[in-house]
Amino acid sequence: MLGIRCESSVSKANKENKNFFVLLIDIDHFKKINDNYGHLTGDSVLQEFCLTILSIIDKEEVFGRIGGEEFCVSIFDKDEEYIFNLAEKIRKKCAENVMKINQLEIKFTISIGIGSNENKEEYIDEILQSADELLYTAKRTGRNKVIRNI
Repeated sequence: MLGIRCESSVSKANKENKNFFVLLIDIDHFKKINDNYGHLTGDSVLQEFCLTILSIIDKEEVFGRIGGEEFCVSIFDKDEEYIFNLAEKIRKKCAENVMKINQLEIKFTISIGIGSNENKEEYIDEILQSADELLYTAKRTGRNKVIRNI
C-alpha cells in the first residue's frame, strides 16, 4: 500500500513539475534495545516512535514501515526548507523523548536520509535507494543526524 501511494505521488510530482521527498528513518542501535531490554520493550519503542512521527507530520504526508526498524515518510509538493525542518523536528523530538517502562528510562535516537525527485527519478525505488545511501552515511558518521542531497 505504501509503495503504491508513493509511486503514484512520484508520477504526479513529475508530471506537474512538483517536489517529492522521502525521509528514510532508522532507529539507531535498535538491536541493542531488543537485546538489553527484550522484544516487548523494543515493541514499545517502535510504538512510541510511530506516535511521535504521527504527532508531527501533516495528514497528507504518508508514513509507513519499510521493515524492521526502518520507516518512510513521503511528502508531496513541499519546499526543501520545510523538508529539512520537518526531518530535524522529528529527529530532535525522538532524541529528547524519555520513555518510562516499568523501572526503566529508555531513550533512543534516529538517523534520517532524505531522497527526492530532483533528478526526475520516475520510480520510488530510485528515490528510496538514494535516501538509503544517505541514511547509511548518517549512521556511519555518528548517527542521530539528518543527511540530505537537496
